[in-house]
Amino acid sequence: YLYRQVDLLKSDKESIFRPNSKGDYYEIRDNITFHLFISHTPCGDASIFPKDVKLGEVKESVNNSDDKTCIKRTINEVEEASAIECSNLHHRALDADYGSIEKKFCVESNERKFDSSRDEFKVKESLSHYQASLSDEILKWSDKYTDVYRTGAKCVSQAAQDPHLPGVNYHVLGAIRTKPGRGDPTLSISCSDKIARWNVLGLQGALLSHFIRPIYLSSIIIAHCSYNKDALKRAVYDRIQNIENLPQGYKVNEPLLMQISSTFEDSKAVAMKRYKDERSRRLSICSSGIIWSNDDTCQQQVIVDGRRQGFSKKNATSPKARDDGLTTYNTYKVAATDYQRARAKFFGRFLDWPHKPEITEAFTCDSI
Repeated sequence: YLYRQVDLLKSDKESIFRPNSKGDYYEIRDNITFHLFISHTPCGDASIFPKDVKLGEVKESVNNSDDKTCIKRTINEVEEASAIECSNLHHRALDADYGSIEKKFCVESNERKFDSSRDEFKVKESLSHYQASLSDEILKWSDKYTDVYRTGAKCVSQAAQDPHLPGVNYHVLGAIRTKPGRGDPTLSISCSDKIARWNVLGLQGALLSHFIRPIYLSSIIIAHCSYNKDALKRAVYDRIQNIENLPQGYKVNEPLLMQISSTFEDSKAVAMKRYKDERSRRLSICSSGIIWSNDDTCQQQVIVDGRRQGFSKKNATSPKARDDGLTTYNTYKVAATDYQRARAKFFGRFLDWPHKPEITEAFTCDSI
């Protein structure tokens, strides 16, 4: 959609863009804003928050239960284990002992280089204080709640891992996670992490940043589902508040966060209710998706397992399996200097962010 709008402007046709005052970039017109609607809470960090049932309410129901001894013992064990693990998490955060910090500073040094050792110290200190505050948040949860909603997104391998303890200490907070799924292991990160990245680097990506200034979301709207505004806020912009000295035009974006009362009719929760009498029928996530834009010139595409429909793993690397028309893809991305500077700042905050092998972007196409 954005590429098409740039092309329209260059052809002197109506577009959402206009040249800026200096004539060196295109910018969004004043009456244009971008909003993200999601049918469910984003996977990853935004999906981790306390369940509505509070500790006192559970204890009261336990006292009225026929099997009091067993349940009381379980709750006491959970509370004790939770307190111990939260204390351990708190101390690990204060020590900033995540093992990968020093290692990751050595990886891809051109992208992650800091101006001085002082900058490196400030990042480590900021990470330490932030992780400590998240551990304190879990401690507060353990005083009020018995459990949290859980996400299938797993922490990246080089980061602190989920303790998987009962109750509120099942997850760590603020971690970078890979997208959940039942297929092959993936380097694709969770939706929460992608949105956090958009809130620094913008929606346009590296290539379009040659021509346009960063485009940020004005709002994020969640359909009726399990939702916690504090968790969404933590996941999509609280984690990036310490990123400073970004290039001109880049910022830490804070979109408006809202939830509506309408339920997405094809959500998993609705489907579960629809088929509640068919116990033998197991629901699974669809592997297909539709790429669509409200533009007559943009061809609709069907994607299956991350590839265009009709292309298998064997021929997925052929030029026809992509719809790009670019040469030396990585070179064009790296040439977007302001974007790369902002990217380095962002990854300086998330030292454990996984990176795909460079060979996956070192492709060329037969024609432009």
